[in-house]
Amino acid sequence: MKKNRCRFAFALCCMFTVFFLFGACGKGWEDDLELAKKTAAQSHKNILLVFTGEDWNEPSRDFKNSVLNTKEFLSAVRHEYVPVNIDFSQNEYAKTELPPDASERQKNEAQKIKIAYDTKDALSKLYNVQAYPAIYVTSPEGYVLANVPYQSTFTNPQSFLSALAEKKEEITKMVQLVQAVPGTEGMVRVKAIDALYEATDENYHSLLNDYIQEMPVLDPENKSGVLSKYELQIAYINAMEKIQQNDLFGAVTCFESICETGHLESIQKQEAYYYAAYILAATNSMEFGKMLDLLQEAYDVNPTSEYANRVLEAQDAVRLMAEQAVMFSEEMSQLGEVDALAGE
Repeated sequence: MKKNRCRFAFALCCMFTVFFLFGACGKGWEDDLELAKKTAAQSHKNILLVFTGEDWNEPSRDFKNSVLNTKEFLSAVRHEYVPVNIDFSQNEYAKTELPPDASERQKNEAQKIKIAYDTKDALSKLYNVQAYPAIYVTSPEGYVLANVPYQSTFTNPQSFLSALAEKKEEITKMVQLVQAVPGTEGMVRVKAIDALYEATDENYHSLLNDYIQEMPVLDPENKSGVLSKYELQIAYINAMEKIQQNDLFGAVTCFESICETGHLESIQKQEAYYYAAYILAATNSMEFGKMLDLLQEAYDVNPTSEYANRVLEAQDAVRLMAEQAVMFSEEMSQLGEVDALAGE
């Protein structure tokens, strides 16, 4: 009897183990990229990262039904990739809109959904998602190895698997560049990072932020001759952080300081000054004098460059904005005087 109980307990344990494994997989897609990165690193696989909007975007819905969630596709893709699906569901997000009499439980659930969607939104921006579905092959670190543009012809597993196979050579080259960086030091590391940076599409440079930040430390004297582009990239990164903090002049300073103390070439200085002015204009700042000063700095750096005319056009646009602002201010002042007289 005791032996039978042991056998039963063992069988029950196996049953729950199998249930847990299949239950955890769900449709076979991970929805947590950080967890997927760990799995990919442990299993020495790359990540297949797909952004979708299943309940509002028809191509996403069709793609998931006819390809991504089929047993045939998942069986094939798991041999080489850790599949991750970041889905933006309008129905799910609608649960964050609560009635005034919502319970604490509902509020807590809504908060969890909101946090999850904030994380998803940050990822979509990090990977520069422009349309859905968006498909990437990434390294275990999350670096983009290849972008696979969605096509309406992806109507069955084989059609998409064929598109992935066509990216094989590109992926292999990128993997080699990614793996060439860890464990290196000094100028060898500088060259390895630069090779990876140059091979990476500029839309995904921000994913290399940790490496980018290393470059001024690794090569402070610019022996490699490539430091300037990383100084400029760091200025962009730091400026974005300042903008998010509503520190516009701090963002402008990120570009001004790099022009004064960095290793930027003339065309890069022109870009830096121009973008500093653009920050003020794009955020509806009324600092027209500062914008014009920055644009003049940009022009003076290289009046004969291919961008000089664009800088002059921007100056004209700012002057027009300044004139319109003055006219608007005068009109509002006159209206104020009329209202005051009417009040008397």
